[in-house]
Amino acid sequence: MQIIALRSPGLPTSELVRALAEVGVTLTVVTSLDEARSRQLPVNRVIVDGMGETADDLRALAQLGEALECVLWVGFEPPSLALPNLQLINPLRQVDELTLAVQGLGPAKPVATADQTMVPIQLAELGALPGGEQDWSVPLEAPQKPLDRPPPTVAPITIDFTQEEHLDDVVIDADFKVRRVYNWRRWRQPIAMVVVFALAAIFAVSQGFQEGAQISLPPPVGELPTYPKAVKTERSERLKVEPPSKKPQIPAAAVPEGSKVVTPSQPTPTRKKRLKVVSSFDEGRLKGCLRRLGKKGTLWLKRSGAVRVSLRLGVMGDGRVAAATTNSVRFGRKRYRSKRFNACIEGEVVGQQLNFRPSREPTFVKRSFVIKP
Repeated sequence: MQIIALRSPGLPTSELVRALAEVGVTLTVVTSLDEARSRQLPVNRVIVDGMGETADDLRALAQLGEALECVLWVGFEPPSLALPNLQLINPLRQVDELTLAVQGLGPAKPVATADQTMVPIQLAELGALPGGEQDWSVPLEAPQKPLDRPPPTVAPITIDFTQEEHLDDVVIDADFKVRRVYNWRRWRQPIAMVVVFALAAIFAVSQGFQEGAQISLPPPVGELPTYPKAVKTERSERLKVEPPSKKPQIPAAAVPEGSKVVTPSQPTPTRKKRLKVVSSFDEGRLKGCLRRLGKKGTLWLKRSGAVRVSLRLGVMGDGRVAAATTNSVRFGRKRYRSKRFNACIEGEVVGQQLNFRPSREPTFVKRSFVIKP
C-alpha cells in the first residue's frame, strides 16, 4: 500500500518513512497534490500536518471529494474545512498513532474534541479527616520498652564572647613556590635612550672645554699711517654714481607712436582748467554692473539694499577720468570681492568727467559711490 504526505516543516518525514516501512506501507513525501498527480501517485490516502497547512492545501483536498478515502490530520484541532473520512492524530504521538491508523484503515475515527486531546488529571479521593477535638486531661503513658540509648547529659556551658580571633597569625604551609619570570627585554629601549642622551651630553661638554684657536694680534700702532693722495682716473669716473633725477627718463622706443607721456609732475595747462564740463558724471551707468554680482553678492544686495564701492581715480586736467582702481566693495559691514564686478565698475567710470580741475595731471583722488538696484 502506498500513501502520500504533504511536505511540512513540522512533519518528521524520515521517521514516518522508516516506521511505515516496517508495517509494509510506502510513504511518499510530495510538496502538493499536483506533484502527486504528475508523478501518478495515488491521492486517496493523504497525511497532512495541521500545524503547517495552508488554505491552498485545504481547497485542493476538498476538491477531491469522494475520491479521498482517508485524511490523516496531525493536529490538536480539526481543520476549518470539512474533509471526508478525517482522522485526528495527536502530534505528541504522531509516529505511533499514524502507524496504528495505517494498519487499521478501517472505519473513520470520530473527531476528538479539544478537551480529549489533553492528558486528563485525576485527583485521588482523600478519606475523612480526624476530628479536631482532643482531651488533654488524659495522662501521658510511659513507653513499654526502654530507649535504645541513654538520654544526653545536659551540662552547663560557659561561652566567652570577649576573645577575638586573629587570622593574621595563621601560617599556611605550602610545598610549592611561584617563580616570577623576569622580562629583561622591556628595558632595552629605555636603556638605549639613556645611553644616547649620556653620550650626547658628554660630547657637548667636551666641546665646551676644548681650547680655542690661538690668534696672533699685530703690535699696537703708535702713529697714524700716511696714505697717498687719491688720483682721479678714468676708472673712478666710470664708477661714479650719479643721484637719480626727479623726472623719470622714459626711452623713446617704449612710447607708442601718436601718444604722449603724461607724468604727475607736469602742471595742468590753463586752457584745460578753463574748459567747461562736457558731460556730468553719470552714476546710473554703474547699476548695470549689478548683473555681474555672483550668487553671494546678489543675496547680500537683497538683504542690505545697497552696495558701496570705493575707487581710486586718476583725473586729467580737464576733469576726465583716465584710470580707476577698485579699493573695496562692501554690503554694509561685509566685504565682497569679485573680479568681474570690479572690472565692470572700472570700465564704466573711466572716460567720464568730474566737476573739478586738478592743478597737476594726472591727480589721483578717492571717491565712493553707493549703488542701489
